[in-house]
This record gives sequence, C-alpha cells and structure tokens, in this order.
Amino acid sequence: MRWTMKKLLHANFSRLIRSKVFLICAAVMFIASVALTLWSASFVKNFEEDHKFYLDVFVFNLAPYTALLSAVFITLFIGTEYSNKTIRNKLIVGHTRTNIYLADFITCFAGSVTVIALWFVGMIPGVFLTDGFEMGFSGVLEYFFIAVGFTAVFCSIFVLIGTLAPNKALAVVLVMAVWFALMFLGYFADENMTNVNFDKITIIENGKETIVEEVRNHFITYRMLSRINPAAQTIFMANVAYGNLSYSTSDFTFDLGPLYTSSLLDIVFSIVITVIITAIGIFFFRKKELR
Repeated sequence: MRWTMKKLLHANFSRLIRSKVFLICAAVMFIASVALTLWSASFVKNFEEDHKFYLDVFVFNLAPYTALLSAVFITLFIGTEYSNKTIRNKLIVGHTRTNIYLADFITCFAGSVTVIALWFVGMIPGVFLTDGFEMGFSGVLEYFFIAVGFTAVFCSIFVLIGTLAPNKALAVVLVMAVWFALMFLGYFADENMTNVNFDKITIIENGKETIVEEVRNHFITYRMLSRINPAAQTIFMANVAYGNLSYSTSDFTFDLGPLYTSSLLDIVFSIVITVIITAIGIFFFRKKELR
C-alpha cells in the first residue's frame, strides 16, 4: 500500500510541476505579494516619514484571494484526470479509490501551500524598506500556520467538488459559488463582531464597567462560527485581527479572552474540518460511477 501511494504521489507531483495553470497561479501570487509590499512601503513612507512603518497592516490583505488561486488550479488539475481518463487508468492498474482521492488531496494541498509560501516570501523585500513586522517573527510564523490551516480546509472542499462534479465546467462554477458564499458568510461574521455600539453593551458592576454577558456570548458565538469557515479566517488575517482582538473606547477596554483570540483553536478547527470533509469526499467517491 505504501508503494502504491508513493507511485500515485510521484505521478501527481510530476504532473503538477508541469502544469502551466499551477505555475501561473504560483507566479501571480508571488508577483502580487512583492508588488503589494513594495507599493505599501513606498505609499506610506511618502506620507509618514517621521513615523515607524510596519508591514502588518498591508501585506496580509491578499489572504482572502489565496483560496481563489488554489481553486483555479485544483479544479483544472482534478478535471483533467477525468477528461484524460487518468482516474480510470489508475483503477485498472490496481490503485484503490481511497488512495487515488488521498493522493489528489495531498498533491493539491502541497501545491496550495507552495502558493502560500510564495506569498510570504514575497513580503521579504519590505523588511529591508520598512520597520518590518510589528508582530515580530513569531507572529509572522503564527500567521503562516493559520494560513496553512485554512488552506487545508479550502483544498478539502475544492477536491471534493472537483472529484464529485460530473464535468469540469460544472466543477468550476460550483467552486466559485462556494468561495463567494463562504466569503459572504465570513464578512457577515466579521461585521457582527466589529461593528459594536459600546454605549449599549456595557453595565456598571461594583463601580467597574463590564461587558453585558449576553453581548459577550454574542461575540463568542460569531467567533466560533468564524472558526468553521476558512473564508472568515482569511478575513481575520487580512484585518490583522489575530492576537489583537480587544475592543476599546476612550475610557473602556475589554478582551474576550483566549476562547476568542486563540489562533491555535483556529488551526485545530481547520485540521478537524479538513479530516471530516476529506472523509466525506472519500465515502462518495467510492460510490461514484465512473464513465
């Protein structure tokens, strides 16, 4: 079984590195990252010469679009296997459907992580032109692992759709529709957590101003919902919200605590959801009739 999976992965990776679509997507991400970094450094320094300038606020704005690039090459990568009858040939030579599905997921995930890595590498020139990252190296590393987490969820969704859709055209439509739907729900969750009227949500208890418990539960509910939506995680990252999720007014500050701010929980949720979606995909792929 180990050698069978090894052969599948070798064939998949050989096809991936020769894929023009994948190479274009990787190049687009790298160029966009470098361009955004250089533009940000130039733009802000022209207006704030006497102040420190950090990259954090700008370079993570690409987060919501990383999944879009993954969606493009994953859908076409999986679709080509059907149009070229590659999957049927793999079954004929003795590969199991489970191994085929897992090999496709691993390949697509590795390709997507490569795109993510190029995004982060593209930020490096900005370190020498600005004051670097306010969050420090550890913060950037944390953001990278969060990005790998939500990328895994997106990949599991896109591979499932690409594998089960009856044709490549429908797969592209469904993937785009799912991406837009997840982004809409992500912005909805973000809106419910950031647009807050502090005058109506606090009370005085023992001479101390505190947040109303009902409102706290509201925040935590939407935060937990955002954890199961990879698009919401990309929006959090674009807003540089991880590790900085507290709310303030002129005389009041509160933090919803680790349940709200912890990025580790986001990564755990991403792993669990990826496993669940992949298991569902394998279950239905094993029942799918191949023509």
